[in-house]
Amino acid sequence: MEDNVNFARLLTSAIGLASEGGEFAEIVKKILFQEKPCDDEAEYHMKRELGDVLWYWVQG
Repeated sequence: MEDNVNFARLLTSAIGLASEGGEFAEIVKKILFQEKPCDDEAEYHMKRELGDVLWYWVQG
């Protein structure tokens, strides 16, 4: 393995990806199984969470 790997950055990214992916999944779960509406607010919230997922992915 390379000596210049920033493990703190990789770990932060991995945990961030898991956290934000979980938040996105939580929104989808509520829509599918708890009869929450899939309205503009839910769509906006999902887009925000996916944006966070992409941010952590790029940081890693």
